Amino acid sequence: MTEEKRDDSKAEQFLKQYLTGSDDELGIGEYALGKLYLSQDRIDEAEQLFIKSAEKGNAYSAFSLGRIYMTEEKRDDSKAERSS
Repeated sequence: MTEEKRDDSKAEQFLKQYLTGSDDELGIGEYALGKLYLSQDRIDEAEQLFIKSAEKGNAYSAFSLGRIYMTEEKRDDSKAERSS
């Protein structure tokens, strides 16, 4: 996913493969795939992945959820406060 060799479709493929084949107890794969979707403006999909990851205790996902809930599209101050 570096700018030099960025290939979103390959990144998505490998992250989905990682999620299928591993016990992602820390929500790292969901967080990474959520970040990819966020960069593609796939907000709803990113939100769902961040929720799953945050439920596993991933603080980065919780922070990302808070940021999503502060955007114009998904504005929800109570969810933003709970997430961050």
